[in-house]
Amino acid sequence: MVNTAVGPYKLGMTAFHQMRPLLLTGAAQNAIAERIEADVIVAVSGTRLTVEGPIAVFGPGHGKNRTGPFVAAVLVASPDGRAPLVPLKAYAHPCWTDTDMLPVDSKNERRSLDILVRFAGWMGKQGYTVEITKPLHDRSRYYMGGEDADQVVKPDFEGKVFAADGRFARSYVVEVMGLSHALYRAKKQRLRTILTRKPGRYLEHQAHDGIDPNNGDRRFRKDLYSFGQGIIDRPPPKPAPTPTPAVVPLPPAPLPAPAPPVPPALIPPRPAAVSPAPAEVSQWLFGTPVPQSIAASAAPAAAVSNRPPEGNSKLKRLARGVLTMLGVKQQG
Repeated sequence: MVNTAVGPYKLGMTAFHQMRPLLLTGAAQNAIAERIEADVIVAVSGTRLTVEGPIAVFGPGHGKNRTGPFVAAVLVASPDGRAPLVPLKAYAHPCWTDTDMLPVDSKNERRSLDILVRFAGWMGKQGYTVEITKPLHDRSRYYMGGEDADQVVKPDFEGKVFAADGRFARSYVVEVMGLSHALYRAKKQRLRTILTRKPGRYLEHQAHDGIDPNNGDRRFRKDLYSFGQGIIDRPPPKPAPTPTPAVVPLPPAPLPAPAPPVPPALIPPRPAAVSPAPAEVSQWLFGTPVPQSIAASAAPAAAVSNRPPEGNSKLKRLARGVLTMLGVKQQG
Protein backbone atom coordinates (compact mmCIF):
# COMPACT_ATOMS: atom_id res chain seq x y z
CA MET A 1 0.00 0.00 0.00
CA VAL A 2 1.39 3.41 -1.02
CA ASN A 3 -0.17 6.54 0.43
CA THR A 4 -0.43 9.58 -1.83
CA ALA A 5 -1.84 13.05 -1.36
CA VAL A 6 -5.11 12.06 -2.99
CA GLY A 7 -5.71 8.69 -1.41
CA PRO A 8 -4.33 5.23 -0.83
CA TYR A 9 -3.81 2.81 -3.69
CA LYS A 10 -2.10 -0.55 -4.01
CA LEU A 11 0.68 -1.19 -6.49
CA GLY A 12 0.84 -4.49 -8.36
CA MET A 13 4.15 -6.26 -7.79
CA THR A 14 6.34 -5.90 -10.85
CA ALA A 15 9.88 -6.69 -11.84
CA PHE A 16 10.49 -2.95 -12.04
CA HIS A 17 9.60 -2.37 -8.41
CA GLN A 18 11.63 -5.35 -7.29
CA MET A 19 14.79 -4.49 -9.24
CA ARG A 20 14.63 -0.71 -8.79
CA PRO A 21 16.11 -0.26 -12.29
CA LEU A 22 18.50 2.58 -12.85
CA LEU A 23 20.16 3.86 -15.96
CA LEU A 24 23.90 3.83 -16.49
CA THR A 25 24.53 6.87 -14.27
CA GLY A 26 23.04 5.07 -11.25
CA ALA A 27 20.92 8.08 -10.28
CA ALA A 28 17.39 7.15 -9.17
CA GLN A 29 15.76 9.93 -11.14
CA ASN A 30 17.34 8.52 -14.31
CA ALA A 31 15.26 5.34 -14.04
CA ILE A 32 12.28 7.20 -15.52
CA ALA A 33 12.57 8.41 -19.08
CA GLU A 34 10.78 11.39 -20.52
CA ARG A 35 10.89 10.09 -24.10
CA ILE A 36 12.57 7.54 -26.32
CA GLU A 37 14.36 8.69 -29.47
CA ALA A 38 15.86 6.46 -32.17
CA ASP A 39 18.73 5.11 -30.05
CA VAL A 40 18.66 7.49 -27.09
CA ILE A 41 16.82 7.36 -23.78
CA VAL A 42 16.13 10.84 -22.44
CA ALA A 43 15.60 10.78 -18.68
CA VAL A 44 13.32 13.23 -16.86
CA SER A 45 16.47 14.66 -15.30
CA GLY A 46 17.73 15.60 -18.78
CA THR A 47 20.37 12.85 -18.94
CA ARG A 48 20.74 11.31 -22.39
CA LEU A 49 21.85 7.70 -22.74
CA THR A 50 22.84 6.27 -26.10
CA VAL A 51 22.13 2.55 -26.47
CA GLU A 52 24.26 0.46 -28.85
CA GLY A 53 21.48 -2.00 -29.68
CA PRO A 54 17.70 -1.84 -29.98
CA ILE A 55 15.37 -0.10 -27.57
CA ALA A 56 12.14 -2.09 -27.16
CA VAL A 57 9.09 -0.06 -26.19
CA PHE A 58 5.94 -1.69 -24.86
CA GLY A 59 2.80 -1.46 -26.96
CA PRO A 60 1.93 -1.31 -30.65
CA GLY A 61 2.89 1.58 -32.89
CA HIS A 62 6.24 2.47 -31.39
CA GLY A 63 6.31 5.71 -33.30
CA LYS A 64 3.16 6.89 -31.53
CA ASN A 65 4.08 5.56 -28.07
CA ARG A 66 7.51 7.09 -27.62
CA THR A 67 6.34 9.92 -25.40
CA GLY A 68 6.75 9.04 -21.76
CA PRO A 69 7.09 8.86 -18.98
CA PHE A 70 8.65 5.40 -19.18
CA VAL A 71 10.40 3.19 -16.69
CA ALA A 72 13.52 1.96 -18.47
CA ALA A 73 15.68 -1.11 -17.89
CA VAL A 74 19.06 -1.13 -19.62
CA LEU A 75 21.43 -4.07 -20.10
CA VAL A 76 25.02 -2.87 -19.57
CA ALA A 77 27.85 -5.22 -20.54
CA SER A 78 31.15 -5.50 -22.34
CA PRO A 79 30.72 -6.51 -25.99
CA ASP A 80 33.76 -8.80 -26.00
CA GLY A 81 34.44 -9.21 -22.29
CA ARG A 82 37.48 -6.91 -22.38
CA ALA A 83 36.17 -3.59 -23.64
CA PRO A 84 34.58 -1.04 -21.27
CA LEU A 85 30.95 -1.52 -20.28
CA VAL A 86 28.40 0.01 -22.62
CA PRO A 87 24.59 0.00 -22.84
CA LEU A 88 23.82 -2.86 -25.20
CA LYS A 89 20.01 -2.84 -25.28
CA ALA A 90 17.07 -1.47 -23.33
CA TYR A 91 13.40 -1.95 -22.61
CA ALA A 92 10.99 0.89 -21.82
CA HIS A 93 7.52 0.47 -20.34
CA PRO A 94 5.01 3.30 -19.86
CA CYS A 95 4.50 4.33 -16.25
CA TRP A 96 1.95 6.48 -14.49
CA THR A 97 3.92 9.66 -13.74
CA ASP A 98 7.50 10.87 -13.82
CA THR A 99 7.72 10.21 -10.06
CA ASP A 100 5.85 6.90 -9.84
CA MET A 101 6.92 3.73 -11.64
CA LEU A 102 3.51 2.04 -11.57
CA PRO A 103 3.38 0.57 -15.11
CA VAL A 104 0.48 1.25 -17.44
CA ASP A 105 -0.18 -0.09 -20.91
CA SER A 106 -0.90 3.20 -22.66
CA LYS A 107 -1.58 6.89 -22.28
CA ASN A 108 -5.27 5.97 -22.08
CA GLU A 109 -4.60 3.94 -18.94
CA ARG A 110 -2.86 6.95 -17.46
CA ARG A 111 -6.12 8.86 -17.80
CA SER A 112 -8.04 5.97 -16.26
CA LEU A 113 -5.61 5.76 -13.36
CA ASP A 114 -5.84 9.51 -12.75
CA ILE A 115 -9.61 9.18 -12.41
CA LEU A 116 -9.29 6.13 -10.16
CA VAL A 117 -6.86 7.86 -7.81
CA ARG A 118 -9.12 10.92 -7.53
CA PHE A 119 -12.01 8.56 -6.81
CA ALA A 120 -9.93 6.93 -4.06
CA GLY A 121 -9.34 10.35 -2.52
CA TRP A 122 -13.07 11.15 -2.57
CA MET A 123 -13.93 7.80 -0.98
CA GLY A 124 -11.25 8.43 1.63
CA LYS A 125 -13.12 11.54 2.73
CA GLN A 126 -16.21 9.36 3.21
CA GLY A 127 -14.27 7.01 5.48
CA TYR A 128 -13.45 4.29 2.92
CA THR A 129 -10.16 2.93 1.58
CA VAL A 130 -9.85 2.08 -2.11
CA GLU A 131 -7.21 -0.33 -3.39
CA ILE A 132 -6.14 0.03 -7.02
CA THR A 133 -4.17 -2.86 -8.47
CA LYS A 134 -2.55 -3.15 -11.89
CA PRO A 135 -2.37 -6.88 -12.73
CA LEU A 136 0.80 -7.77 -14.60
CA HIS A 137 0.33 -11.53 -14.82
CA ASP A 138 -2.36 -13.92 -16.00
CA ARG A 139 -5.42 -14.00 -13.72
CA SER A 140 -7.31 -16.80 -15.47
CA ARG A 141 -6.99 -19.10 -12.47
CA TYR A 142 -8.85 -16.57 -10.34
CA TYR A 143 -11.56 -15.68 -12.87
CA MET A 144 -11.94 -19.05 -14.59
CA GLY A 145 -10.67 -21.57 -12.06
CA GLY A 146 -8.27 -23.11 -14.58
CA GLU A 147 -10.99 -24.03 -17.09
CA ASP A 148 -9.01 -22.96 -20.17
CA ALA A 149 -5.25 -23.02 -19.86
CA ASP A 150 -4.83 -21.20 -23.18
CA GLN A 151 -7.02 -18.23 -22.21
CA VAL A 152 -5.05 -15.32 -20.77
CA VAL A 153 -7.08 -13.07 -18.49
CA LYS A 154 -5.42 -9.82 -17.46
CA PRO A 155 -7.80 -6.94 -16.65
CA ASP A 156 -6.49 -3.42 -16.92
CA PHE A 157 -7.24 -2.53 -13.29
CA GLU A 158 -8.94 -4.24 -10.38
CA GLY A 159 -9.36 -3.45 -6.73
CA LYS A 160 -11.39 -3.51 -3.55
CA VAL A 161 -13.14 -1.02 -1.29
CA PHE A 162 -12.94 -1.29 2.49
CA ALA A 163 -14.84 0.47 5.27
CA ALA A 164 -13.05 2.52 7.90
CA ASP A 165 -12.94 -0.43 10.30
CA GLY A 166 -11.38 -2.69 7.65
CA ARG A 167 -14.55 -4.51 6.63
CA PHE A 168 -14.63 -5.49 2.96
CA ALA A 169 -17.31 -3.53 1.07
CA ARG A 170 -17.06 -4.47 -2.61
CA SER A 171 -14.66 -5.25 -5.42
CA TYR A 172 -14.45 -3.81 -8.91
CA VAL A 173 -12.65 -4.36 -12.22
CA VAL A 174 -11.92 -1.77 -14.93
CA GLU A 175 -11.37 -2.30 -18.63
CA VAL A 176 -9.98 0.57 -20.72
CA MET A 177 -11.36 0.55 -24.28
CA GLY A 178 -8.41 1.98 -26.17
CA LEU A 179 -9.44 1.04 -29.71
CA SER A 180 -12.66 1.12 -31.68
CA HIS A 181 -12.27 -1.50 -34.41
CA ALA A 182 -14.50 -4.56 -34.42
CA LEU A 183 -11.88 -7.25 -33.73
CA TYR A 184 -10.57 -5.44 -30.67
CA ARG A 185 -14.05 -4.86 -29.26
CA ALA A 186 -15.03 -8.50 -29.86
CA LYS A 187 -11.99 -9.57 -27.83
CA LYS A 188 -12.93 -7.16 -25.05
CA GLN A 189 -16.48 -8.51 -25.06
CA ARG A 190 -15.21 -12.06 -24.46
CA LEU A 191 -13.02 -10.73 -21.66
CA ARG A 192 -16.00 -8.95 -20.13
CA THR A 193 -17.95 -12.24 -20.05
CA ILE A 194 -15.10 -13.79 -18.05
CA LEU A 195 -14.56 -10.86 -15.70
CA THR A 196 -18.22 -10.64 -14.72
CA ARG A 197 -18.20 -14.21 -13.40
CA LYS A 198 -16.87 -12.92 -10.11
CA PRO A 199 -18.99 -10.75 -7.83
CA GLY A 200 -18.16 -7.07 -8.06
CA ARG A 201 -18.73 -4.09 -10.33
CA TYR A 202 -17.52 -4.18 -13.93
CA LEU A 203 -16.60 -0.73 -15.28
CA GLU A 204 -15.47 0.42 -18.73
CA HIS A 205 -13.58 3.53 -19.71
CA GLN A 206 -14.22 4.46 -23.34
CA ALA A 207 -10.90 6.11 -24.16
CA HIS A 208 -10.39 5.28 -27.84
CA ASP A 209 -9.87 7.81 -30.61
CA GLY A 210 -13.41 7.43 -31.95
CA ILE A 211 -14.95 9.18 -28.95
CA ASP A 212 -14.47 12.61 -27.47
CA PRO A 213 -12.02 12.14 -24.55
CA ASN A 214 -14.06 14.49 -22.39
CA ASN A 215 -17.23 12.47 -22.97
CA GLY A 216 -15.43 9.15 -22.33
CA ASP A 217 -13.82 10.44 -19.14
CA ARG A 218 -17.08 11.99 -17.96
CA ARG A 219 -19.01 8.76 -18.44
CA PHE A 220 -16.36 6.67 -16.68
CA ARG A 221 -16.23 9.14 -13.81
CA LYS A 222 -20.02 9.07 -13.49
CA ASP A 223 -20.12 5.26 -13.39
CA LEU A 224 -17.27 5.13 -10.90
CA TYR A 225 -18.76 7.65 -8.49
CA SER A 226 -22.17 5.99 -8.80
CA PHE A 227 -20.47 2.76 -7.74
CA GLY A 228 -18.93 4.53 -4.74
CA GLN A 229 -22.17 6.23 -3.75
CA GLY A 230 -23.93 2.89 -3.77
CA ILE A 231 -21.41 1.60 -1.24
CA ILE A 232 -21.86 4.67 0.95
CA ASP A 233 -25.67 4.37 0.84
CA ARG A 234 -25.53 0.64 1.62
CA PRO A 235 -22.50 0.11 3.81
CA PRO A 236 -21.38 -3.43 4.50
CA PRO A 237 -23.22 -5.01 7.41
CA LYS A 238 -21.41 -5.03 10.66
CA PRO A 239 -20.54 -8.45 11.97
CA ALA A 240 -22.92 -9.79 14.55
CA PRO A 241 -21.57 -9.32 18.07
CA THR A 242 -20.08 -12.38 19.55
CA PRO A 243 -22.61 -13.70 22.08
CA THR A 244 -21.37 -13.73 25.62
CA PRO A 245 -21.52 -17.27 26.88
CA ALA A 246 -24.01 -17.72 29.71
CA VAL A 247 -22.47 -18.25 33.08
CA VAL A 248 -23.58 -21.69 34.17
CA PRO A 249 -23.19 -22.20 37.92
CA LEU A 250 -21.09 -25.13 38.79
CA PRO A 251 -22.90 -27.99 40.51
CA PRO A 252 -22.28 -28.15 44.24
CA ALA A 253 -19.46 -30.35 45.27
CA PRO A 254 -20.68 -33.76 46.38
CA LEU A 255 -20.79 -34.26 50.09
CA PRO A 256 -18.23 -36.69 51.40
CA ALA A 257 -19.53 -40.19 51.96
CA PRO A 258 -20.48 -40.81 55.61
CA ALA A 259 -18.00 -42.75 57.57
CA PRO A 260 -19.00 -46.35 58.08
CA PRO A 261 -20.57 -46.88 61.49
CA VAL A 262 -18.24 -48.13 64.10
CA PRO A 263 -19.57 -51.49 65.38
CA PRO A 264 -20.38 -51.33 69.06
CA ALA A 265 -18.03 -53.07 71.34
CA LEU A 266 -19.03 -56.59 71.99
CA ILE A 267 -19.77 -56.23 75.69
CA PRO A 268 -21.63 -59.10 77.32
CA PRO A 269 -24.91 -57.96 78.89
CA ARG A 270 -24.79 -57.37 82.56
CA PRO A 271 -27.01 -59.69 84.57
CA ALA A 272 -30.04 -58.02 86.11
CA ALA A 273 -29.59 -57.10 89.71
CA VAL A 274 -31.70 -59.08 92.19
CA SER A 275 -33.07 -57.03 95.01
CA PRO A 276 -34.42 -58.71 98.15
CA ALA A 277 -37.97 -58.02 99.21
CA PRO A 278 -38.35 -55.16 101.70
CA ALA A 279 -39.75 -57.42 104.39
CA GLU A 280 -36.86 -59.82 104.19
CA VAL A 281 -34.28 -57.02 104.19
CA SER A 282 -35.85 -55.38 107.21
CA GLN A 283 -36.03 -58.58 109.13
CA TRP A 284 -32.51 -59.46 108.02
CA LEU A 285 -31.04 -56.16 109.16
CA PHE A 286 -33.13 -55.20 112.10
CA GLY A 287 -35.28 -58.19 112.99
CA THR A 288 -38.38 -56.04 112.37
CA PRO A 289 -41.04 -57.16 109.89
CA VAL A 290 -42.11 -54.76 107.11
CA PRO A 291 -45.72 -53.52 107.27
CA GLN A 292 -48.09 -55.62 105.20
CA SER A 293 -49.02 -52.74 102.87
CA ILE A 294 -45.44 -52.37 101.76
CA ALA A 295 -44.69 -56.07 101.78
CA ALA A 296 -47.70 -56.76 99.52
CA SER A 297 -46.63 -54.20 96.94
CA ALA A 298 -43.10 -55.50 96.68
CA ALA A 299 -42.37 -57.99 93.91
CA PRO A 300 -41.14 -61.39 95.06
CA ALA A 301 -37.38 -61.66 94.83
CA ALA A 302 -34.92 -64.43 94.89
CA ALA A 303 -34.24 -65.95 98.27
CA VAL A 304 -31.36 -64.50 100.21
CA SER A 305 -29.62 -65.56 103.34
CA ASN A 306 -31.52 -64.84 106.60
CA ARG A 307 -28.34 -63.83 108.37
CA PRO A 308 -26.33 -60.88 107.26
CA PRO A 309 -22.62 -61.27 107.19
CA GLU A 310 -20.91 -59.94 110.21
CA GLY A 311 -18.85 -56.79 110.10
CA ASN A 312 -20.13 -55.71 106.69
CA SER A 313 -20.85 -52.04 107.44
CA LYS A 314 -20.94 -50.99 103.76
CA LEU A 315 -23.68 -53.49 103.03
CA LYS A 316 -25.66 -52.23 106.00
CA ARG A 317 -25.43 -48.64 104.78
CA LEU A 318 -26.62 -49.74 101.37
CA ALA A 319 -29.55 -51.58 102.87
CA ARG A 320 -30.51 -48.55 104.94
CA GLY A 321 -30.49 -46.39 101.78
CA VAL A 322 -32.73 -48.84 99.94
CA LEU A 323 -35.22 -48.93 102.84
CA THR A 324 -35.24 -45.15 102.99
CA MET A 325 -36.17 -44.93 99.30
CA LEU A 326 -38.91 -47.49 99.85
CA GLY A 327 -40.32 -45.43 102.75
CA VAL A 328 -39.77 -48.08 105.38
CA LYS A 329 -39.41 -46.74 108.90
CA GLN A 330 -36.21 -47.98 110.43
CA GLN A 331 -35.35 -48.62 114.13
CA GLY A 332 -32.02 -48.24 115.82
